Amino acid sequence: MKKAIAILLILFLCANSAFAIDGRQWKEMDNDQKARYLMGVYEGMAFYESTVLRRPYEDWEIKKHFPTQFPVHVIIQSVDLFYADANNTLFPLASVLYIMTMELGIENKEAVELYKNRLRRSIRQQ
Repeated sequence: MKKAIAILLILFLCANSAFAIDGRQWKEMDNDQKARYLMGVYEGMAFYESTVLRRPYEDWEIKKHFPTQFPVHVIIQSVDLFYADANNTLFPLASVLYIMTMELGIENKEAVELYKNRLRRSIRQQ
């Protein structure tokens, strides 16, 4: 339970921080900038997991909630494709990465769509 709360807190902070980006900022970056931004997100999460939470690598939650099994250029292409849909433009990048992981994992399509719809409602209310 503590792990789930920590991940939700991290996602919330990423999605609501001054440094969070959405599709508008993502589309303005070239591929090198996108790669550097993604590497910063992943390094930040790795630092948090290893230094703050003091977890061994095999227990890192980032591997469960962000797509870590693909090269950066594949993640960039996937995020580009996701943001190509105008309905997804305002999704924070951290949420997009989480959605990608849900779609690649065991989550069914209904659970993914439910998450997206809740996020859209939350964005509209801001």
